[in-house]
Amino acid sequence: MKPLTGKSPLEADCRAGIQDVSIVADHMMLAAWDIGIGSCWVNFFKPSEVKEAFELSENETPVLLMTLGYPADDSKPAKLHHESKDMTEIVKVL
Repeated sequence: MKPLTGKSPLEADCRAGIQDVSIVADHMMLAAWDIGIGSCWVNFFKPSEVKEAFELSENETPVLLMTLGYPADDSKPAKLHHESKDMTEIVKVL
C-alpha cells in the first residue's frame, strides 16, 4: 500500500496524513458523544483486508475503524478505564 499523502512543503519525507485522520476521528468521536452516541476506535485489523472488503481505490488506505452506537443504560467503563500512569512517566518536558 502507498503511504498516506499529506506531504509537508517543508520536507519531502514529512507526511501528516495519519495524524490528520486521527484528529478528524477524534473530533467525530467527541461530536458523537455530545449527542449520546458511543464510539470505539479500532486499530486491530488488517488494512489490506479492509481495503478489499470496502473496495477502496489504490490511493485510499484505511487507518482505523470506528464503531458507533447507543450505549446500553447499564453499561460501565472497563475495569482499567480510570487508571493511568503518572504524567512523569509519559511526558517529557523540553
